[in-house]
Amino acid sequence: MLALAALALTSLALTSSAAVRCAPPVMMGGLTGLPRIPQAALPLTKKWNPSGSYSERIATLWRDLETLYGMEDTAGLGGSRTYRDTNRYVDSGEKTNRFRGMTYSVDVREKMVLAACRKVPSLLNPDVSNRFVFATSKQILVQKLGSQQAAIDVMKADPSILQLGEKLGGMSASSIKGRGLSKQALSLLGPLVLVAAPALYLVNEQM
Repeated sequence: MLALAALALTSLALTSSAAVRCAPPVMMGGLTGLPRIPQAALPLTKKWNPSGSYSERIATLWRDLETLYGMEDTAGLGGSRTYRDTNRYVDSGEKTNRFRGMTYSVDVREKMVLAACRKVPSLLNPDVSNRFVFATSKQILVQKLGSQQAAIDVMKADPSILQLGEKLGGMSASSIKGRGLSKQALSLLGPLVLVAAPALYLVNEQM
């Protein structure tokens, strides 16, 4: 009996050891199914995510932003991955140095969302942003402006418009476009003011 028990325990130990060795590695956004977020976006979350580490809530917001900044089959689906997006990747022209003639593809959606989040980091703050509000905002923008491309153009000029949700329902198409243009103008004027300020100071000093 003792010999049989010892044999059973040995067999169980070997089976457990093999299972551990064969278990797939846990990867954020990989085999675990968690939404992905590029490393370059995490520093933008330091204010509410001091460690700058991966957060599923933050990555979920990023995932939906990537979807909404693209041409969806149905506008405002957010996290859906069922739509077709043939324009997401473009050829960078930069060689991979791995295979003759092969070049890197660039994810234009990632660059677009990263630019939006640099303008408005709070898009990635789960305490003030909601992916369903994002989706509602795009739906209303498409209804008001007539096309997804027009909506995306405004979203690029003024990313904070995605945080308005139902409030957009009371705005006209012209006021939405005007808001986008004013935000874009301010973002362009900012660097010009920083450059011009020292020059104006010197002029005033010489007068």
